Amino acid sequence: MGSVPSQQNIPVWIDCDSGHDDAFAILMAAHHPRIDLLGVSTTYGNSSLENTTYNTLSILDAIGKPDVAVVPGASRPFCRPAANAEAFHGESGLGGTDLLPRPTRMVFGQWVAINEMQKALYSTPKGTAWLIAIGPLTNVALLFATYPDLADHIKGLSIMGGAIGAVDSDNKSEMPCAGTGATSYAEFNIWCDPESARSVFLNPALRPKTVLVPLDLTHQACATADRREKLLHGRHGATRLRTAFYELIMFYGGSYAKDTELKSGPPIHDALAVAAIFFDHEESALNIEVWQTGDKMWAIDVLLAGEQAGRTVIAPFEEGSMVPRTIDFVKFWRMLEEWASQRPRSAAIFDRKRTSSACSVCRARKTKCDSQRPICGFCRDSGGNCRYPEADVSRLDQGSLEVLTRIGRLEESLKLHISQAIDSKLDAISKSEFASGRQPGDGESTTHRPLQLNPEESDASCRCVKTNGAAMCTDVPPSAEVLSHACNMSLEAVLKWPIFLSFLPHLSADLLTTTAEVLAKEGPIATVTEHDVEMAPKMLSAEALDQMVDNFLDNNNIKNPVLDSDTIRRHVQDFNESGPQWDGKTCLILLVCAVSGVSSSLEDERERGVSKSSERLKMAEAFFQASQRRIGMLYHENSILAGQCAFLTGVYLCSTYQIISGWKAFVHASNQCLALLRSNGRLQRKDYHDEDKKDLDAHNGSPGSSYVEESLYWGCLKSEIEIRFELCLPGSGLDRFDYPNVYPSPPVKYHMGTDSSADNCPTTAPFISTSHKDRYSVEIGWLYYLAEIATKRIRSNVWVESYSMPAGHSDWVNQLLKRVGEFDWQIKEWYQALPEKVKFPEDPAIPTGSITKYILRHHMFDIQEDARFPAIQALLGSSSPGLNLRQASPILIRLASELLTVAVNRIQGAREAYFHRHHGQWFGIHCLGRNALQLLGMACKCRQDGGEDGGAQMEQQILPQGWQDAVHLALTFFDYWSDECADARRMGRVVTELLHVYRTLAASRVSPSDQSASAQTPVFSLTHTVE
Repeated sequence: MGSVPSQQNIPVWIDCDSGHDDAFAILMAAHHPRIDLLGVSTTYGNSSLENTTYNTLSILDAIGKPDVAVVPGASRPFCRPAANAEAFHGESGLGGTDLLPRPTRMVFGQWVAINEMQKALYSTPKGTAWLIAIGPLTNVALLFATYPDLADHIKGLSIMGGAIGAVDSDNKSEMPCAGTGATSYAEFNIWCDPESARSVFLNPALRPKTVLVPLDLTHQACATADRREKLLHGRHGATRLRTAFYELIMFYGGSYAKDTELKSGPPIHDALAVAAIFFDHEESALNIEVWQTGDKMWAIDVLLAGEQAGRTVIAPFEEGSMVPRTIDFVKFWRMLEEWASQRPRSAAIFDRKRTSSACSVCRARKTKCDSQRPICGFCRDSGGNCRYPEADVSRLDQGSLEVLTRIGRLEESLKLHISQAIDSKLDAISKSEFASGRQPGDGESTTHRPLQLNPEESDASCRCVKTNGAAMCTDVPPSAEVLSHACNMSLEAVLKWPIFLSFLPHLSADLLTTTAEVLAKEGPIATVTEHDVEMAPKMLSAEALDQMVDNFLDNNNIKNPVLDSDTIRRHVQDFNESGPQWDGKTCLILLVCAVSGVSSSLEDERERGVSKSSERLKMAEAFFQASQRRIGMLYHENSILAGQCAFLTGVYLCSTYQIISGWKAFVHASNQCLALLRSNGRLQRKDYHDEDKKDLDAHNGSPGSSYVEESLYWGCLKSEIEIRFELCLPGSGLDRFDYPNVYPSPPVKYHMGTDSSADNCPTTAPFISTSHKDRYSVEIGWLYYLAEIATKRIRSNVWVESYSMPAGHSDWVNQLLKRVGEFDWQIKEWYQALPEKVKFPEDPAIPTGSITKYILRHHMFDIQEDARFPAIQALLGSSSPGLNLRQASPILIRLASELLTVAVNRIQGAREAYFHRHHGQWFGIHCLGRNALQLLGMACKCRQDGGEDGGAQMEQQILPQGWQDAVHLALTFFDYWSDECADARRMGRVVTELLHVYRTLAASRVSPSDQSASAQTPVFSLTHTVE
């Protein structure tokens, strides 16, 4: 390692488990004049990941560095349960003071740190950045396993950990060091995750760049009584910040005095790891000379098993690591006191003062402003229009932010108390009704209410349905908060379950990268030239255009009837007469051609390759590019046409796996729809009371326009919600308004199943299908649309109810079982009410033969799966260590088993559309990917937690028959679309590797005799009822 020029700042990233000594390390790194602190990642150790993340944010706020990035990382080791040092550091990990502020920001999640670490470190010049690790090394090991080239990029790695032995010992590498915080042989950081530590120490690229600061060195830097007093009073007397750090040291010192032989004061372990990066600077507090010679380096290893597990041992090695042995005690503490004396403007002293800001006039003149309010001196004298910029919350002083934070918490607490009071009142009413013996039917509404598929028979004014005594809204779209919770069920969230990371650490990039990042680089699947785009609309013959419109109405509009067949045919007639124009109608026709070009019937795409015809895809892309050159003129329009074009743009982009662009198009379409409906009074906010609701009929326009507007609304809303659910991205705001109608209006004067004669359906009436073929597709499309909307409303209620009670609640499992029963009843009622023309076979092995029936069947699977998802999430997705299936609730096991049956049914039922291109196929990749992960995750968990039979018996009880065949079917699906979709490639890799892990576990833990014996007695019963 070469010397760093004194004038050059050192980029540093800290990985910590913020406790008392971590606080001093962060203080040093944040305020050292030659350190640029890039960010801080957190891990378990001194306390839980949640606590260490909170502590880190609080420390940074206290020292005036609230802008430093904080990212949560590992919540436990890969190969063993998580440990903590709360005996030393207190329950919170930072006990002993209440002077540290509450964080002004919060960050959530786990296992997400390594991506940010990699980005930050790679953003620095090569050979300049240091990574300082002062907690268990899980994050560090995962970082370099995922990004091995990063080891060559960084300057060095400074680790606080390990215990080497006495300086004068002849047996230096094997000297037990007592009082290390874990065992008499192992220091706590290494002992927490010895496997990760060993992988870091044995990394040949990292070894010569590593400085190890062992425990026996840090014990030379104890905060003795006189040092503590100097730290408290300093040059300018005690401050709130100094007092907080003083209280931390006193608490930490008490823990050490009680549990170790260090009575004079606690060692400030982690701060030395920061000082170690200056080993080649003159001001270094460390003496790097190691024992016999100054040029000797050391190979470091870690014992993994037995009484000495976690022990660090060393041996001379030419390309080894450095191990400092002594410290300049006076210089080190002088640096520490200097850094503690820093008093930045934003420090947590909370002296509040208005920040001066020049008015707009003085700012424009670039002259000094006296900032007098409400009018500055210059503007008063000159008559200028004196205006001050609005306050930027991000620039408020720390005291103001603290006040705002506490007001926010007070508001949340008040809302909680109000909610609890209302719940108590409802509960009391429910109990009184029960005590009086009243039953549903005695003048009261029933608990279960079938969902109506006929909008004319639905009560549009009804706002809720009583479910198990609780009011459950059914006529409002899911809110952003509900969608945020529901994203925990997405493929992206399931991939981040710790069980998969523990089995596949080498695929951490696939598991942890967000879906949006995976899809960010996806572009068109067909390449066209400028000539192709220019000639596409000009070469479109009347016959070819009619065929494309027919195909669109039969195979696309039938699923999302946002266009009226008569209107689009009138546009086609105008197009044929006058040719392509630079207007919205031509844009719509070209989009219809583009979507039609990538679409065929389900029957036509049963075999491989049909949906990937290069000629068809190239032609469709040319039409699409031509349409996009005309769509700009519609952006400013407040019209149905503008919304329809934006919606079809999203349909085409999703059909060709340009999902991020599709999300933007659907959000834009929703905004167009929102502006249109809001401007004509068709939408009301969710807080708009029924008793105040005006008669909106006067604003509804013609009946024909109502039909199209409402269909466009439902198409935009459901498409946006579907894509936001998987991408976990924001939307348009359309979900903040009530549904304009319980269900969309039917086509005007359209009579199902009958012909429209000239007498009862005059051709001048809008939206009348004049051809029998169009009338049939409109009929099927409308019936399908009603049925699909009903499933979307039920699924929205599932999302709301799934997070209505926290998983830790004592009655959570029983309530979950009740909710599953309720939603199963609702979906059964829905299925029985389906008209025969859209009713699918109950047996998933029987093909539906129709895309509308196929989609409705999978919406049913969505509801059945989502209702049971909390059960499998509790069993496989928990970050709690030591969860064993043998000790799990039988109800959770039962519900998880039912979900896995749904997963197998979905995968098998999807076979008929494996090779069919449609704009929902990407969602199919995510659904089947999630199901394959759930099946394999449970199978591996059974094998991992199994007893003498290696888990074979548990596997047979929980997983349905044919689950392995289903996983192989899913792999076939991923393989077919992998050349177009990055998500399909990712899932192919992950599922293949996870299948290999399962086979390895099964082969190593079970024999044929074990399997036959395991079939005799069940491990647990799956027929338990509510307790």
